[in-house]
Amino acid sequence: GNILDKRLHEIIAEASGNELIIQILRALSGTIDRFISDMRQRIFLNYDAAKQLQYAHEQIVDAFRCRDRVQLILAVKHHFNIVNTNMYNQESEKTSSFSKDLPADKDHIH
Repeated sequence: GNILDKRLHEIIAEASGNELIIQILRALSGTIDRFISDMRQRIFLNYDAAKQLQYAHEQIVDAFRCRDRVQLILAVKHHFNIVNTNMYNQESEKTSSFSKDLPADKDHIH
């Protein structure tokens, strides 16, 4: 679960060889852990999204094993697309819910 997900992100940062990314990940570890945990909970509410996320993680691990840079880039992009889509869907639901609570224009005093 979350521990493996966290470790996967650490491995990716370390593999990048980019010291700035590694240090940022370490410095923001608590914040990133909460974000990952929250997103996993949101994504796992949707069976299809959960399966897609699991598949994306498997693609990333396989690309690392094969040392296939192109496949790794594609797998990470796929992973980001899943997270971004679910973040967007969550925000859309919040906005939709919020707008339902607003009075209709005819109810506004101008």
